[in-house]
Amino acid sequence: MSQINLIKFVLLANASAGYHVILDSRESADALRGMLEPLPPELGSSLHNWQLGYRSLEGVRNAATIRGIEVGLAAQYSPVEEKNAVKNCLNEWLEGGDSGWLKVRFELNAIAGRLENSGGEICFFLDVEDHQLARIPWQEWDLLQDQYPQAEVAIRVRGRDDIQPILKYDRVRILVVVGQSQGINTESDLNVLRNLEEKGAEVVILNQPTRRELQAYLREEKGYHIFVYTGHSSSDEEGKIGYIELNDAEEPLSIDEFKLALKEAIKKGLQLAIFNSCDGFGLAHQLAKLNLPRILVMREPVPDQVAVEFLKYFFEKFSQNKSLFSSVNQAKENLEHWEGEYPGAMWLPTICIRESALDQPLLWENLIDKTKPPVIEEQPDKNPPVTEGNNPAGKSKNLAIFWLFFSLLGLAILGLGMIIIIPKNKEPIVSEQSSNKDFTDVAVPTGTWRYGGSTSTAVFRDTVNSRIKQVLPQFNLSYYDHPTLPPGSGTGIKMLLDNQIAFAESSRPLNQEELAAARNQGFQLRQVAVAIDALGVIVNPSLEVDNLNMQQLKDIYTGKITNWNEVGGPNLEIVPLSRHPDAGGTPEFFQHEILGEEKFSDRVIWTYNTTQGVQEVSKVPGGIYYGSASEVIPQCQVKPISINFVPSYQGSLVLPENCPQQRNQINFEAFKNEQYPLTRRLFVIIKEDGGLDQQGGEAYYHLLLTDEGQQLIKEAGYIPLR
Repeated sequence: MSQINLIKFVLLANASAGYHVILDSRESADALRGMLEPLPPELGSSLHNWQLGYRSLEGVRNAATIRGIEVGLAAQYSPVEEKNAVKNCLNEWLEGGDSGWLKVRFELNAIAGRLENSGGEICFFLDVEDHQLARIPWQEWDLLQDQYPQAEVAIRVRGRDDIQPILKYDRVRILVVVGQSQGINTESDLNVLRNLEEKGAEVVILNQPTRRELQAYLREEKGYHIFVYTGHSSSDEEGKIGYIELNDAEEPLSIDEFKLALKEAIKKGLQLAIFNSCDGFGLAHQLAKLNLPRILVMREPVPDQVAVEFLKYFFEKFSQNKSLFSSVNQAKENLEHWEGEYPGAMWLPTICIRESALDQPLLWENLIDKTKPPVIEEQPDKNPPVTEGNNPAGKSKNLAIFWLFFSLLGLAILGLGMIIIIPKNKEPIVSEQSSNKDFTDVAVPTGTWRYGGSTSTAVFRDTVNSRIKQVLPQFNLSYYDHPTLPPGSGTGIKMLLDNQIAFAESSRPLNQEELAAARNQGFQLRQVAVAIDALGVIVNPSLEVDNLNMQQLKDIYTGKITNWNEVGGPNLEIVPLSRHPDAGGTPEFFQHEILGEEKFSDRVIWTYNTTQGVQEVSKVPGGIYYGSASEVIPQCQVKPISINFVPSYQGSLVLPENCPQQRNQINFEAFKNEQYPLTRRLFVIIKEDGGLDQQGGEAYYHLLLTDEGQQLIKEAGYIPLR
């Protein structure tokens, strides 16, 4: 899956002035604030008239009547005309406004330009309290259609607690509830869902269950990843309370009436609820409060054919490992041919999501534990008793322990050639010895391995992987960026712990929290050093400062020194820039080794990556930034400086006017003998669980430690270990 570029759009109501707007994205250094005029009455009335006209259509009217939705004199409104009126009113509102709103529109256009070649998908995260704003079809805004044609708009729902991490089972587990369905052909929905078993899913279907039966299934020992409801549902006028109808014998059931069973299911891995029914905003708000991360609802009564096709196309994409956002967006596009019969049909499917869930991308493959073979289980009884003796999950657990034991035994035998070094933190760093000369001397497994992490390894990563692809095509490597977190070592290790990647690269050692998190999950993390790197410090080329000592560098980034004249330079404010230490191994190393017990100053400006850091320093006369030497030293538009009078570059400094014909080169000798004070090691991080991911990670670092791998690392501007 490609990276998700998130654009956050917050609208805070102000009775007199309209809406306070906050626009935030990775591509913007700071959040932008503005004002948007109050919602025009014409837009509200046209949206209401479209709802009435749409609900009066054949195939929609029956569903609406069953749910008690007033249709009244709805037939007098043309859904086609009112749909067009909604779009026109929406664009008149959003294309007008004063300078406070104009700058927001300009920034949205600028972000689109910066993302044009990113290759990632885009999601708009709409944070609104006003229920009417959530019902507006924001995707009809001309600016979004022109600049962000593939972007999906998701609505924020709020919860009370931290969401649960994604749990993996041997298969994707889906619980389907068919509720009261008078006038609805639910069999077509079920055929779509049964077909998912061919893709390795386990689909459990409850047909018009009682409350007791539904609660029993939700409390099963082995949880479910996805809950699908098809049948009649409704929400109150404020869109805060939702109801489902389980069967003909019982009254509509609110979420609060079985919330304890739902909470239990969420604790055991429930990640997504899909209500292929009518008007689900109330259901979404209630489920989010119970800690469910993602809910997919229809904002209006939905015709049978539209509901079935959406479900079909959504799971077709989602089971191909497309993101939730992309799967919904592409499924909605496939509903276009229904617009003639049901104007506004493409507006209906809506993602409601907790903001914290944006840090945990939901992918089909992230739900499956590939280290365990699928276990064939019998369908449970209607009221399943859960005991250690008859619980299939317990049998699966015993089988997994059996495989894990023999995997670890084999690993122990293979590991006899390892040298264990105990560093200060008392945890083992493994340094591998290799007698292999070429890549072809290393036995590699066949398959695709996704990995991620350190940006400092990017230069040799491209060189090495190109060579691996050429001589070992069966060992396919795919670098993966987290969809919402900035790239870096910490992010990579987090993804490894969350089972999102097979192995990670890191520019700093593992910390105690990461080691403990791995042990809590039943495995160990191992770090293998593969290269030596150093941090290069760069400033604007016009700055007349050529050297800093370690104390001065620390004082700049802790805020004790704020002007260049304090270190022998001009009377000019220092503008310190850095990547955020929560994600990157480079800033974590800097904080630990340079700042020690002190913290970064509030004056430090956080950059998304080194590319942005270099660009900002080149534009700001007082700017200073640090990054992997291989990335920053050869750059033309900045100047590397010496640390403790040891230059990070070889020979004489190459001035910007002579670049790129000549470039500053890495001071290999000073890094290798550690005369330069900011040297460090680069690692490959693997998890020792006896699985295929471990095999892929071990093969990768063995390749890097061959003579050929070490030579490629050197050619990329790093110091080889051997």
